[in-house]
Amino acid sequence: MKHPLLSTAAGPVLAALISVTLLLACALPVQAGIKEGVQDFLYEKKAFDTVEDYTENAVLPTLSLMVEELSIFKQACDGLEKSRTDEAVAKAAKAWHAAMNRFNIAWVFNYGPGGHYDFHKQLATWPFDKYLVDYYLKDIKAGKLKVDATFLRTNKHSATRGLHTAGYLLFRKGSARKAADITDAEISYLGAVCQALVEEGIDYEAAWRGTANLTVAKKEILKKAGITRQRPSYAWEFANPGEKNSRYVSVSVPLQEIFQEATTVVEDMIPAIEELLDYTPETAPYWVYVDPYADILSRFQGVEEAYYGGLEGSRGASLSDLVAKKDAVLDRRVKAALAHVKKRIQSIRDLNANTPKETKELMIRIAVGEAEKLMERLTTATPLVTADQVLKPWAAYVHYDK
Repeated sequence: MKHPLLSTAAGPVLAALISVTLLLACALPVQAGIKEGVQDFLYEKKAFDTVEDYTENAVLPTLSLMVEELSIFKQACDGLEKSRTDEAVAKAAKAWHAAMNRFNIAWVFNYGPGGHYDFHKQLATWPFDKYLVDYYLKDIKAGKLKVDATFLRTNKHSATRGLHTAGYLLFRKGSARKAADITDAEISYLGAVCQALVEEGIDYEAAWRGTANLTVAKKEILKKAGITRQRPSYAWEFANPGEKNSRYVSVSVPLQEIFQEATTVVEDMIPAIEELLDYTPETAPYWVYVDPYADILSRFQGVEEAYYGGLEGSRGASLSDLVAKKDAVLDRRVKAALAHVKKRIQSIRDLNANTPKETKELMIRIAVGEAEKLMERLTTATPLVTADQVLKPWAAYVHYDK
């Protein structure tokens, strides 16, 4: 018996069913392709937004705040020169801590101008050259040498200026010195160091922002210092990858730099955390005698601001958004590791002097473990985000015809 669907009357019905089936078979891949295309477009847009928002909400405001805090530090040291009191020393010491904190936060973008022009070395060579500084101080006291900011900036010895040199002049064994113990030569030298810090801090900001985009007051300081180079806006290049005048040929490349520098900072902090076991202000070597806890915490703050896309209260698109699109669990784990490692460092800092060394050692091992987790998670996240083909990850090395 002939099947009913193959009967003459059923022919049109069968033809219609076949047509609908073929249409659906064709439509589903098209719809899937459209959906995938939209997702790629949105991800690429989010990547561009992330780089732009990071530049506007992290790099530029951090450098601006650093210049502001260096200026406050200089004003405090000027006040110390006028009034040799313990209160004036304490004020200068407080301003130094604020400037040092901001400098350490800025370490997370030690690429671009930071790497090209060694601004981090100029602002805080570590360790500074204690012995050459002492030699200068001896000659200043004897009237054989006059030191000013220009001398410090142009004699090529970055290890005789910067924040660590200023710290040596202001602190002993982790605490601010007594005013009576600070010599005239040290006060004079400190003033020159502070002026050089302000000038080079502004020059660093100019290298990112562009000299033309500085305030009139900052331009005047650079002009008076003899720093006449007109720097273009690296921030524009960084935030506009793929544009004709940008050295970044795809958005993947600046994202790689953000990720890689954040990971490097974490890696560098692991041995610094380990060294906390034997740290006491009374016995610490001269290059770490002020506050290594503050240095470590501020470096991790820089990593946190890099991952979250800017200073707290001023954040837009971020690395966190991009990682969450790929792996929401990994994003949560990065955030957890950031919070945990900072909490662990603070808990070690809060220990009293009578805490058994074994207890401190255990807490340090836990903190190191949290830092290692953070480093591993950032390392995992880097290719997950930057190797997405829609971001043209190899554009820095391969010419694209399309």
